Amino acid sequence: MSTRNGIVSACVLIVLFLSASAARAADWPQFRGPDRNGISPETKLPLTWSADKNIKWKVPLPAAGNSSPIVSGGRVFVTCAEDAQGMKRSLYCL
Repeated sequence: MSTRNGIVSACVLIVLFLSASAARAADWPQFRGPDRNGISPETKLPLTWSADKNIKWKVPLPAAGNSSPIVSGGRVFVTCAEDAQGMKRSLYCL
């Protein structure tokens, strides 16, 4: 069953990466952003963060996130490895 979950997660990520060209300006559909240069077209963004400064919301994950989160259609997608060997990977949509 974990192999199937890994395949489904990989397929979802591939579809999301392939749809990057149709992303809205507010989307961050891939590693380093819409243009793959790490630059956001958004303005007036915070320059500093802390545990309670410039944070709108938090969600606990079962393990540390181990990917670059992507944003698409108002949703945030992040993966995490849920065991020490990284054999169980999960994709979360928030």
